[in-house]
Parts: sequence; structure tokens; C-alpha cells
Amino acid sequence: MAHGGETITLTDGEAAALLVSPQMVEDLEDALAVADYERRKAQGTLAPGIPHAEVRRILGLRP
Repeated sequence: MAHGGETITLTDGEAAALLVSPQMVEDLEDALAVADYERRKAQGTLAPGIPHAEVRRILGLRP
């Protein structure tokens, strides 16, 4: 089983699959989301956000 940063490679003459920890997958997904955000920000294609006060209202939190 892959723990921490360890990766196990399954082969059939060449690499056929990799076993990685769930944490590694989560870290890669987070990094991809940040990179995508930065790319869209640089291109000026980010959708408008929701104001903080509106989020608090939606969640039923005090202003």
C-alpha cells in the first residue's frame, strides 16, 4: 500500500498503473485547482464572485 509520498508502479513490461495515497491525489487536485484559478485570473476570464455579506446571508450567519 502506498503511504505518504511513496508510489507503487504496476508493470507489464512497461508502467501500466500507479498506486498512490489518497492524500497525494487530494494534493494534486488542489494544485490543479489553484493552477486553473491562476490561469483564468491571468486571462481575465474569472466569473464574478459572491460578496462576503451575501454568503453570510445565504448561510444564515450574522453580518
